Amino acid sequence: PAAFTLAPILEYGSGQPWNRRLGYDRNGDGKVSDRADGVSRFSSDGPTFKQVSLRLTRRFRVGRRGAIDAIAEGFNLFNTVNYDVNSVQSGEYLSGPTLTNRTAALVPNPRFGQYLATLPPREFQLGVRLTF
Repeated sequence: PAAFTLAPILEYGSGQPWNRRLGYDRNGDGKVSDRADGVSRFSSDGPTFKQVSLRLTRRFRVGRRGAIDAIAEGFNLFNTVNYDVNSVQSGEYLSGPTLTNRTAALVPNPRFGQYLATLPPREFQLGVRLTF
């Protein structure tokens, strides 16, 4: 009898939180990680994550105790676009008023909230496993 194993993997995740930042160094500490007043950490949610993957294994017996497994795997079978939350443009402004220059104008970031990268697209891989 053929020894096939089929293993589907369904993944779903709610959006990962990210920090909404001003995008410029308001307090003069040399870092652009300042948040606006009243904005808490991780207050913005990214898009959901959805992916369907599948693994098919066929076992071939070798002798009394050995076996060879032929493995075919497909990840993100429907080629769903999943955005990388680490690539979000989290800075709301390009520049603005600071402690040393309180009259500087706020310059909005036109790419605020956009994602610059995606997670891997559809992928396939083949493998062989020997057991004895």
